[in-house]
This record gives sequence, C-alpha cells and structure tokens, in this order.
Amino acid sequence: MNHFIYCMEQYWASYKELMLQQARERLELNHSYKVELAMGGEAAPVAPSSESAARMAQDAIETAAGWLIQELLAHAVSVFSPNPVTPLDLDFQEVVDRLGYQVRSVSFQPADLWRALEAKYGNGIGHSLAYQRRAESIGKYFSLSEGTEVPTKNGCMHLTRSIHYVEKSYSPPRLGHSESETLSLQVLPALASFATWAGMPGLAGDIAGLVPHFSHPTGVKSREAFNLGSVHEGRIKLVTYQTSFEWTFEPAVAEPLAIFLGEFYFAPLQAAA
Repeated sequence: MNHFIYCMEQYWASYKELMLQQARERLELNHSYKVELAMGGEAAPVAPSSESAARMAQDAIETAAGWLIQELLAHAVSVFSPNPVTPLDLDFQEVVDRLGYQVRSVSFQPADLWRALEAKYGNGIGHSLAYQRRAESIGKYFSLSEGTEVPTKNGCMHLTRSIHYVEKSYSPPRLGHSESETLSLQVLPALASFATWAGMPGLAGDIAGLVPHFSHPTGVKSREAFNLGSVHEGRIKLVTYQTSFEWTFEPAVAEPLAIFLGEFYFAPLQAAA
C-alpha cells in the first residue's frame, strides 16, 4: 500500500469514529435534557441506541466519502498519467460506471478502491488510454483515417482543416465558439501531448502557448502564420485563413506523428472493429 492510501485509510477510520462519537455525545446530551424535563412530570425518554448515532452521523460520513474519493481520483490521475501534459481522464462518474464502485460510507474503503483503479489503469494502461484520447482528438480534427493519403512535399506533412464557424460581423472575424473550444481545449493540448511523447519539450511548450490565443473570443486574421518549435527539435507551421487553417509538419515532426497516430489512434480503431 502506498503512503498516500495508507494515510487516507488512517484518516478515514479516525474520521468515521469521530463522527460517531460526536453523534453519540449529541444524543446523550439530548437524552439528559429530556430526562431533566421528565423530572418535572413528563414521561421519561428512551435512551438513544447505537443505530440512532449511526443515522445521525451518516450525512457527515457520506459527504466525507465523496470528497475523499475525489482526492483519491486526483492522486490516481497523477500516478497513472504518462506526464503532466497528458493527464488521464478520470472522474467520479468513471468510478461508478466503469468500475461499478458504489459510493456509500458503509462500503467505501480507500485501499479497496485503489486496488480497483490499479487493476484498471496500472501497468501502463492509463498511459495508453491518455495517449489514445489525444491521438483521437488529432485524428478526428483532421478527418484522418487509416489508408488515407496525407499530402506531403519534401517530407513535410500538410494538413488542412476547413473552418465553417466564423463570426464575420466582427473585425477581424472571430472564430466560432465551438471551433475555438475544439482547437484550444482538445487539439492544441493533444498536439502538445504528442510533442512531449516524442521528446520535443520546446515544441510542446510553443503549442501550449497558442491555447490562450485561440480561446474564445479570438479574431482570425487571414494569412497569419505561427511558427512553432525549432530547427533542433522540429517545427510546425500554422497559417490561418478565414475559411481554413493550414498546418505544415516538418519531417522531424511528421515521422513521429505518424507513429503516434498509428499506435494510439489507428491501432485501437482496428482492434475495436
């Protein structure tokens, strides 16, 4: 058991006992008060049971179970992700739907949940899933499919994305909200993940730096060029038009990108077919 889970186990056991103790004390206080009232002629109250204390403590324990699970999931993301640039997509619903784990205070045990997460995402499985999600974002954005011939010239890969959602009432025209979110929240982070996977931290940083530029609302200038990366690592050039975005990947980037998409996008599609 790792240190994080050990500490959470200890805290959880102590927290539940504390909530039960506080509930018992409140019930005993209420009971004593009613006994005093009974001395004035009222009927003597029934002493509180352990079941009553458990019911009183239940809400606090349920709430704590919820946020402890969120903390545990955040820890799982840090452990099972390949790197900070490529976090594994894991949330509360993932636990309930895919692991079949019922979030109830009577059944929640941090060590048990952690073992289930290790079985699901350990041994590099989380790494592959995180990269598959990013590769899927790239593949779908550029409408790539296995066997599709990608235009190349002098070893460079050329990909074009038609832009259909431009708000032309502004000057310069704005990239539509949906298009902007797809680019800034999915595609650029996915390309940064690829660059990190390929050992190109400078390129990854340049790509990540474009996210604020394309966050909504952003103006689209025709023929504006963005040069990302370096001669040493490899470069990507993006030229924006009001009807399309044109991407050029130099050979040093195009070759590992083809490998990345083959392993994490096309291969999973074949396996699922």
